[in-house]
Amino acid sequence: MWSVPYFPCDSSLFLPLHPGLLPTTAYGKLIRFPVWWRDNLHLYEKFALDRISIPRFDTNGLKVRIFHPLKVYLNPSSFDAGKKSSILPTTNPTQEQLESLRNPGVGLETFFNELCSYLTQNGNQSYTLGELKDEYLNDSFN
Repeated sequence: MWSVPYFPCDSSLFLPLHPGLLPTTAYGKLIRFPVWWRDNLHLYEKFALDRISIPRFDTNGLKVRIFHPLKVYLNPSSFDAGKKSSILPTTNPTQEQLESLRNPGVGLETFFNELCSYLTQNGNQSYTLGELKDEYLNDSFN
């Protein structure tokens, strides 16, 4: 058996829309990747859902984004509508119940697709936190 070094990652520090974010270390080997954007913030701030119009979107720095898969599926168009998805994991909803809550119009799923298209068309690279950890350990952020 061999020993594999464990390098934990953390992405719980929320610094919304701050430019120039970089990973940091804390408590020894803990690597922290600050979160730049969350779907809840997007809905709360009433940012556009049919195009990319997030303030400071094109500034330099790490842009960790958090999407809740259930929220993307339900496609809420407002913060209040998005709150419905927070109780669902505890209720074990059926497919029919989920469908009844799904917004058929412009919503978070629309924005998710717009963001993916934008990033692809503009040659932006996406990484998992594990991949970012490897880049950080190889001094690629310096």
